[in-house]
Amino acid sequence: MIIWSIGAHISMPLESSIGVSLSKPGEVGKRLGQLGAVKTAASLVGFLIVWFGFKYMNLSYSTIFALAGLSTFAACVCLLMMEPRKSKTKRHRLLLKRKYTLFYWLNVLFGARKQIFLTFAPWVLIKVYDQPVTTFAVLGLVGTVTGIGFRALLGRAIDRFGERTIISLESIMLVLVCLGYGFAGNLGLGSLAIWLVYACYVGDQLLFACNMARATYLNKIADSPDDLTPTLSMGLTLDHIVAMTIPFFGGLLWLNMGYQYVFLVAALIALANLFAALSIKTDKAQAVEKTFGA
Repeated sequence: MIIWSIGAHISMPLESSIGVSLSKPGEVGKRLGQLGAVKTAASLVGFLIVWFGFKYMNLSYSTIFALAGLSTFAACVCLLMMEPRKSKTKRHRLLLKRKYTLFYWLNVLFGARKQIFLTFAPWVLIKVYDQPVTTFAVLGLVGTVTGIGFRALLGRAIDRFGERTIISLESIMLVLVCLGYGFAGNLGLGSLAIWLVYACYVGDQLLFACNMARATYLNKIADSPDDLTPTLSMGLTLDHIVAMTIPFFGGLLWLNMGYQYVFLVAALIALANLFAALSIKTDKAQAVEKTFGA
């Protein structure tokens, strides 16, 4: 599990960096959206293989992990076939630069928002609404299927409307989602309250895709192509530093004041994200993005 986690986190900033490198000027969002859609579709295929294999073909865990290993090996071959872009400056592992402060701040807020969803949203369905594990399977399937088209459309929307608009809309939607999680049972909806929570859960999953707007924003303001990957890695590091502290304090808040207050705090984080998004400034020259080729 530790080795898998290390590998997954190494690949996270590389996905955006490679996607940017393979994009045409002005179409970075489109390319990241396409790659995200393919990734989501592949996740759906994996989900169906596991479900169908265990239910109808009596596949063993060894077989499933062997298939996963072969898939990883195939990805490795694809990566080795890529020609690295030659660097003209010294490469950094992690990069902190004052110019990118807003990008770092957006990642901190994303880390806090992400961990609240991952930790406490399922707990609301389990503890407050007594939902079984099958509910999560269905919601995960709905979110995955919907996400294929959503990511592709979102990428195009980023190119057309810009990061400021997309991240601002994401923030507003997150406020509504957080309030839905926290107060669906207090709206007098009766048995329909759980359907509002379902909608919040799926909507929250879809909004994760908006993180690609942070990568396209960095691409527009980066001083050089060599800044891209180490800055993405630095943003991911800050994201995880915050994310690892959220469950502890959120758990204390839940125990002492109630789950509603966890999502009130999450709504405040979403508002902070909105104000940060409104600070994004890219001039018209940057609207046709400078894309750093591979």
